Amino acid sequence: MKTVNITKFKQSCLNLLLPKNIQREPILILKHGKAAAFVTTAERFPKKKKVKLKGSVTFLKKNIEYINNLYETNQTLSARARTPS
Repeated sequence: MKTVNITKFKQSCLNLLLPKNIQREPILILKHGKAAAFVTTAERFPKKKKVKLKGSVTFLKKNIEYINNLYETNQTLSARARTPS
């Protein structure tokens, strides 16, 4: 892994970010001697797992009835509106 001070990175970032340079090795950018950023190719970047959202939302009947009532009477929710308990 290549390590570069942030000042040098600012001066030569276009050259450092050329695909041929990043393909060889990732770049660790240091600020005051501490890691500030890590540059790598999109192919090397770890991919996140897809999150399953289906079935993760539950609608309460009383809330649906409340919202339907607002819609039918052309009312709007105010900032202090509360659903019935």
